Amino acid sequence: MLSAVDSGMAAATGREIQSPHLTRRGLLLVVCLSGPLLAAAPRAVVAEQALTLADALAIALRSNLGLLAARGRHAVGVAGVGIASAWPNPELEADYTSSRPHPAFLFSQTIPFWAKRSAAIAVGRGELGLVDIGIDGVIQQLRHDVRVHYYGLLFALRAEEIGGLELRNDRELLELTQTRFRHGDVPELEVKQAGLGVGRAEASLKALASDVGVARGELNLDLGRERDAPVALAGHLEARPALPDFGKLVERALSEGREARELRQRVAVEESRLRLARTGWIPDLTAGAGAEFNDPEFSVGPQFRLGLSIPILYRKSAEQAQARAALEVLSREREALRQRLGTSLSSAFARVQAADDQVGLYVASLVPSAREVRELYRDSYREGTVGILNLVDALRSEREVQLGYARALLDFHRALADLEQQAGVELTDGPA
Repeated sequence: MLSAVDSGMAAATGREIQSPHLTRRGLLLVVCLSGPLLAAAPRAVVAEQALTLADALAIALRSNLGLLAARGRHAVGVAGVGIASAWPNPELEADYTSSRPHPAFLFSQTIPFWAKRSAAIAVGRGELGLVDIGIDGVIQQLRHDVRVHYYGLLFALRAEEIGGLELRNDRELLELTQTRFRHGDVPELEVKQAGLGVGRAEASLKALASDVGVARGELNLDLGRERDAPVALAGHLEARPALPDFGKLVERALSEGREARELRQRVAVEESRLRLARTGWIPDLTAGAGAEFNDPEFSVGPQFRLGLSIPILYRKSAEQAQARAALEVLSREREALRQRLGTSLSSAFARVQAADDQVGLYVASLVPSAREVRELYRDSYREGTVGILNLVDALRSEREVQLGYARALLDFHRALADLEQQAGVELTDGPA
């Protein structure tokens, strides 16, 4: 007896045999509907293309909301230059008196001395330079965060992978223990202990999956994306760029570093302010031209005026003293910066070297030894020469070594990001 589904299929088959034109239409409809889906498939693949660190940095520099807001400060600095270069507004006077001539009109314009205007424009351009250097500081902080969060996500994925391997090992151990229990080789207590290990590994894997979500959200925030947007990474924790030469790094930091450039720019701004203050003794010229009407001797007569604002009481001596004091402070800050950069870069470079040595220790000794011990205890447990607790300890030790190795790699990349931030210059972005 056919079921209702089988009967419907048989009826449909009969109709297809009886109506070949309908069958062709159905095939055509299927092709038309599947065409857009097939065409959309490559776009989905492109949308989820794996990102290298260089790709992530490029996306962040284009899309990070904080950086986009910071770049808006450039327009503020440009407006400041425009304010400094603006000319004063002209004045129009209209007079009417009882004596003749009754009406008079005068158009006047203040003409600032060229040195005053050029010094004011130099101050505005110097402050614009400070704004741009501040934007560079935001970029450097973003580079630091992207590097840390990129490798932080790689670490979280590696930890999740290690947790999955631990769960698989614990399940294999449970199956092996159950088999030995059925043959009477081990007591039931060992089966329960193996089951407890499986439960603990499952709970740990759930927590590690949550850590992956948090790390993905942090990286997406840097990239200007939604928190839960999918991110595929092409990088590897093991990819370690070569360490820079320390002496050359210090030289670059003192010449090209953000703090050094900011200090030099601040000196240039204060020097421009001092030049502007020194023009305080120069008077401003006011020139005017107009006409008088209804005089007894003429109907319309020209009128001219010249004026000077004489700086007698206020010659900007306080501004000059302020600029000189600021330059003295900046001179001392230059020496302090040289000493501080040398010390901070030395400490940061030492942390990078220590992390690199730690990774080398794991690669050369700890990871191979943990793997070898685990295999020895697994074979010994199969042969019945060791108990389950010894094998569980070996499995846990290998997991801790693998996590320690991954954490050492993460510490290396974090130390490298800190070194780049301290130096204020870009280091290599690692292998693409």
